[in-house]
Amino acid sequence: MTTLSQAQANILAAAAQGDIEPTPQTKKSALALIKRGLLILVPDGDGKGFLTITPAGRAATGPGSSGDADGGGETLSSSEPKGTSNDDAPPVEIAVAAAAPKEPKGKIQALLILLRRPQGARLEELMAATGWQAHSVRGAMSGAIKKKLGIAVISQKTDAGRVYRVEEGEAA
Repeated sequence: MTTLSQAQANILAAAAQGDIEPTPQTKKSALALIKRGLLILVPDGDGKGFLTITPAGRAATGPGSSGDADGGGETLSSSEPKGTSNDDAPPVEIAVAAAAPKEPKGKIQALLILLRRPQGARLEELMAATGWQAHSVRGAMSGAIKKKLGIAVISQKTDAGRVYRVEEGEAA
């Protein structure tokens, strides 16, 4: 179980519905969620960025979030002091499911999170999330994601430019 403030639970629930922009009011709570690996901040071209939920965050907000059946979840307490931001409500318990053993960490995980969104991701978004150049992002999609993990990456040309996304269930 992860103990989160009401503000953190609200941010996580909003991020589960779609990407959200951080605000000064949610900054402290969002940072705590990023440290726990429940959200990631994806920078965009204008220097602001948006928050995207991770698989662990999605598992925490999904069905059965009231408890972990096998007890394998992790218990964390909020690092925010009481009375900050929107912490007037009591803490909310949210289960954090254990990550799949094959799920990569770091920048490859950030790429996968963006590619798994229904709208996919443009090359510029992937570059901003990793800090890599275009050829490195394309190489990671081809090598680490497609060949090593066996996850199919689809490229579609749209009016807004080329969009990359992952088709779940398809193999390379």
